[in-house]
Amino acid sequence: MDERNTLQEEIPTSERLRKEGERYTENAPLFRTIDAEDFKEMYDTRKLFLGLRKHLSFILLCMGIFALFGLYATYMFLNTYKADAVVLYQGEKSASKELEGGLTITNLTLATVIDMIKQPKNLENVRAILGLDLAPKEIAGMIQVQTPKNNSSLIRIVAKGDNPNLVIDIANTLAKVAVKTTQEFTQNQLKMALANYQTQAAIVRQTLASQIQDIENFKTTHQYLEMEPEHSIFLTQLEDSRKSRDVANVEYDTHLIQYENLKREMESLPEYVPISMESGGSPLGSEIVSLKTSIAEARAKYAEENPKLKQLEQRLNELLQDSKSNLKVDDNKFYEKNPKRETLEMELVHLQGKVHSAQKVKEDSSEKMSELEENLTMLPVQQMAFVKLLQVKDITFDQLKFISKAIESAQIMTHIPKGSLDLYQFTTEAKPWKSGLFVELLPLLGLFFGIGVGLVVSIFLETQDSKLRTSKQIGMLYSVPCIGTIPEFPKLDNKNGKKRTLFFVRDLAEHIDKTIKTKNIVGGASITLTSSTSQEGKSCISYYLANYYSMLGKKVLLVEFDYRKNSFVEIPENQTPLINYLKGKAELEEVIAPGKPDRIGIIENDPTMKELVKSEKMSDLWKTVKGKYDLIIIDAPGVIEDDYATNLAALTDLCLLVVGSSLVKKSTIDETLRVLDFSGTKPWGILLNRIDPIYIDNERIKLETKKALQI
Repeated sequence: MDERNTLQEEIPTSERLRKEGERYTENAPLFRTIDAEDFKEMYDTRKLFLGLRKHLSFILLCMGIFALFGLYATYMFLNTYKADAVVLYQGEKSASKELEGGLTITNLTLATVIDMIKQPKNLENVRAILGLDLAPKEIAGMIQVQTPKNNSSLIRIVAKGDNPNLVIDIANTLAKVAVKTTQEFTQNQLKMALANYQTQAAIVRQTLASQIQDIENFKTTHQYLEMEPEHSIFLTQLEDSRKSRDVANVEYDTHLIQYENLKREMESLPEYVPISMESGGSPLGSEIVSLKTSIAEARAKYAEENPKLKQLEQRLNELLQDSKSNLKVDDNKFYEKNPKRETLEMELVHLQGKVHSAQKVKEDSSEKMSELEENLTMLPVQQMAFVKLLQVKDITFDQLKFISKAIESAQIMTHIPKGSLDLYQFTTEAKPWKSGLFVELLPLLGLFFGIGVGLVVSIFLETQDSKLRTSKQIGMLYSVPCIGTIPEFPKLDNKNGKKRTLFFVRDLAEHIDKTIKTKNIVGGASITLTSSTSQEGKSCISYYLANYYSMLGKKVLLVEFDYRKNSFVEIPENQTPLINYLKGKAELEEVIAPGKPDRIGIIENDPTMKELVKSEKMSDLWKTVKGKYDLIIIDAPGVIEDDYATNLAALTDLCLLVVGSSLVKKSTIDETLRVLDFSGTKPWGILLNRIDPIYIDNERIKLETKKALQI
């Protein structure tokens, strides 16, 4: 007996029952109030920790996956080599460049050059030069052209691959090919311009020859026409004046356009901008802002008549007077004249002077040209005609000289290989893609990261678990105490069931006995075992509990109101159903199957079972059996599935709610308790059955579970 008491003290459910019994009263609310912001009230932290063991395989899987990923990344970083050749971008700021002779050639922009480098044609040339057995697409996958940063003109051509010598060759060869491609692009434009100039020169030469012939013919026709020296000088002046006028017109138009653009830019800027001390505004404005801050602090410390405060205010007034010309105050914010706008205004004034000067030159040139043209009309008709012939010839000759000079310049540029790119630096070695301690530690970091991911996911799954796994969860959620816990036994059957569950049934029986004594139940005590749904183990526990009390020599009646078949329970042969008695078709002695324990069963369901349980026949039966038996155990069906379960619970002294831990959601248990409470029945306790052994942390229960599994 002493050994049994010692054993009972080791089991926490007994002590918990005593503590819960002190708090649990018939009028206590079933559901406890939980602070949603308190993590410890929301979750059983011990259950979360035990649940991690359940997800141990998942945690190990995450750990392995991320460790392998880190190992793969380390291998790729250390065994993938990169080599970078550098080319210099020599493009112009403008999109085109004008050659001597008036023709223009296109300048390649930086973005265009970067796109050209990876063109399939260049990659095909690289493949052919190196004799590679790679497709251009494969080479393109190994190449990365980096865009220059911070206005740099250096373009890096990076080649990556597992062969260090190959990436060096690819990077250097592609740099050469890219430079040559831009040179060919420029050369082709120059050749086209040269051909165009040569065509123009041929046309001008023909025109000049025709004009010279016209002059000779004119001289032959007018043999006695003589050209005065002053007329020749006059023609020269006329041509020079025409050229000066054209230059003046171009210069005036250029300055005028620049003036208009600069004026629009200046007008788009605000006249005043806020002063920011952080951004380095004007010293005067910064001093005013700083002084206002000092005055605010002084007013908080000193009285209004304090000399120091007066001195600061006087200094502020002086600065405000000085700032009226340069600063503007609006809503206690200081604004200064926009320095950029002032700079543009000065440039605008300077440019305006250039416009006026160019306009004056233009007007003077036009006036001089008009005067010379007027003098031209005063020449004799034949001399005027001769002058015009000479003038046209001179113009054509100047054109020929201009085109000849353009041809000479184009020929020189054609023989000088220059493009938008030039070689700056070849690569001589290939380095690992990434290296260093961090890369070497990636497998270890992946290992720890995988553990972290596994833990976070596992804890999340446990917090979202809708099942009740521990007795502490019962105590946190409900005022109904948890009477005991029974683990899930694999391969449990009617042969080993009694022996495996003996320890747990014995513990439950001792709780029942103590409660019967505490409540001073006189005569035959009765208890209803119910659940939310079927398959939670209620019938099995009822049967084993009745057998245990019979083994103690007590007279026990097991009333089986759950009509569902149970493989753990032996059904008596030729048993008369209880329904026959309730419907008046049989006597009470006929429905009681004698044995250890005696048993009554309904065997099959009946739609009117609720009415039969509430009938006078049921009351008579109950009065009769209460006086004949020491303990009556009712195996009631699930509360959610059969509505007469609440009527059965109301008949007995105690009601025990069996909860299948791994089967029923918390919401279902909540609904079951509400139904029982609505019917006027409050459970004596909750028995947590079929618990996953991984959630059991009591060493005594672990030991008994281990012993039971060996049976």
